[in-house]
Parts: sequence; structure tokens; C-alpha cells
Amino acid sequence: MKRAPNRTPNIHFFDDKIRSSYVAKFSTDTASNVSNHSPRRIVAVGDLHGDYEQTLKVLKMAKILDANESPDCLKIYELFDRLRQEAKEVDGQVINLIGNHEIMNLILNWIYVTPEDIRSFGGVQNRIHQFSSEGYIGNLLLNTFQIASIVENDTLFVHGGIDLKWAKKGIENINSLGKELVNKTTKML
Repeated sequence: MKRAPNRTPNIHFFDDKIRSSYVAKFSTDTASNVSNHSPRRIVAVGDLHGDYEQTLKVLKMAKILDANESPDCLKIYELFDRLRQEAKEVDGQVINLIGNHEIMNLILNWIYVTPEDIRSFGGVQNRIHQFSSEGYIGNLLLNTFQIASIVENDTLFVHGGIDLKWAKKGIENINSLGKELVNKTTKML
């Protein structure tokens, strides 16, 4: 467990062994006494990197899904969109957070994009279109993704962490600014 710097009291960072993913638990408890008092189970998954098979393995391991299909970045977005809708039906919730890879795709920084991934979209132009404001993924990013989310009234989820000066702006402002950025960027594609 990593403690936050002294300038941010009452925030404890837990490295959950998922690369670059951190959960900040807001609590007045000491770090050694922090526990999850929520009656609901929270599963955090981070940095899927377009690897559909690994995504399925993680979701199976978390007992969220029982499936086995081939890798495809687009399928990951479709899967989480479906899971988000299914979760609502059973009073659950799937929260999708915008991370660095979404932003990289929006600015056409494809250093992590494989030729197979481009082919799975049907080519470069189709992939760009999918991330645009008129495309499926662009619409998901605009309408269902967030920069930050508080779950169960006391647990903040963000991708990769959040700087104190941004945290002071509040969740609504952070998400509003993030949505504005995504909106402008998807319209440029």
C-alpha cells in the first residue's frame, strides 16, 4: 500500500496489481483500519490495452463474465457497453473511465495500435470514424465515460491518479472539463 503525500490527508492509495490503476479510498480511518463497508462488491479493472482475450480472462476471474472470444479493441468497447446496460437491469453499475489510451486515440497517437486492430475496424478511416463524434466509440466516450467517479459515497476512481489541484476542482468540474475535451477532440476527427 502506498500512502498519499502529506499534503493530501485522508486519501489512501491501494496498488491493486493492475498496471497504472489506483483506487483512492476517502476515509477518516487510518490506513491500517480501512475496510470496505459496502454491501456491494466493487471490481476495478484498468489498462485493458485493447486485448480482448485478457479482458475476458480478467472478467472471468472476477466472476463477472463467462466467455471466450477472439481479441478485438472494438469488441471491448461493445462488451463494456453491454455490461453497463445489463448491470442497470440488476441494480448494478459499470463505470467506464477515460484513460490515456482513449485520449491517445482521439489525438491519433497510435503508438500502441497494432495492424490487426486497424484491420478489425475495417481500416484506418473506419477506425478514425469510430472514435469521432459520429462513431460508436466516440459516442460512448461522450455519453457514458467519465474522468472520475465516486462510488459508494467514499471511493474515488480515476485512471492513473489525480493531482491535488485538479481534485480541488471537484468531480463535476473534472468530468465537465473532460467531456468538453472529448467533445472537441471527437469533432476534429
